[in-house]
Amino acid sequence: MARPKKPTYGFVASRGEYRKRIKGPDGRRISLYAKTPEELTEKIAAVQREIEEDVYHRDNPTVEEYATKWLAMHGSHVRTTTLVDYTSKVKIYIIEPLGKKYMAEVTPDDVKMAINKAAQQSALPKKVKSEKGIVVEGLSNCLVKFAKCCTPVPGDPVIGFITRGYGVSVHRCDCPNANPERRKPEEADRWVKVSWVENKLPNYKTSLELSAKDRDNLTLDVAMALSTAKVKVSALSARSMPDGHATISMVVEVKDKSELEGVINKLNNIQGVYHVARASGK
Repeated sequence: MARPKKPTYGFVASRGEYRKRIKGPDGRRISLYAKTPEELTEKIAAVQREIEEDVYHRDNPTVEEYATKWLAMHGSHVRTTTLVDYTSKVKIYIIEPLGKKYMAEVTPDDVKMAINKAAQQSALPKKVKSEKGIVVEGLSNCLVKFAKCCTPVPGDPVIGFITRGYGVSVHRCDCPNANPERRKPEEADRWVKVSWVENKLPNYKTSLELSAKDRDNLTLDVAMALSTAKVKVSALSARSMPDGHATISMVVEVKDKSELEGVINKLNNIQGVYHVARASGK
């Protein structure tokens, strides 16, 4: 039986190395170099394996890549809330168990297991999951943050806005930034219904601004009133105005709107105070 011929390679004297040209994954030829024919043979084999894997990967995306592309293609045809729900379910039931597999390697059993998992989950009693005491209509387990422009607390009528990458921002319904007349038509489907639930946080931060006639010990009286109200103060700053008036801004922590109204009443009873207001969408 004849022995297989050893491959022959060109020798590049200027480099002192052997060379072989092979076709790359894009069809263009690439040059490989090595000090010995044996080393070059090993290098060619390794590169050819990489090329085969690259071509296979290009023609057969992973489940995660395919699912991500599918979501991107369908994103412009559905409501934002629907897309968020699709993305959540695809991640849990498709990408997590099958994401690293190539599409060509997915078997009917793989698909059956994913469908069964989703079906079993759907058959369970629906549990309302809240984030920071807020439930977002049509969505579950989504990130929630409270808008700094109006700092809502439990008891306030609220509405949610789906931000890009930061979850749902919760505004008071009377916040100027949530005013229907100021909403952009192209963002209409990003405004969603939200509601408070019982299992809320112990305390919520909210901002107040007090206006009064400037006088000695005004800030001390404000601090005393907050102390008697038994609320935690996260921030407090005072500013005297040239016209003889003063403004005191503060951030307090309350459990709900009822407690906040009690705090406001105590502040309004301070001598010289003529206005106490909540943050209003600035």
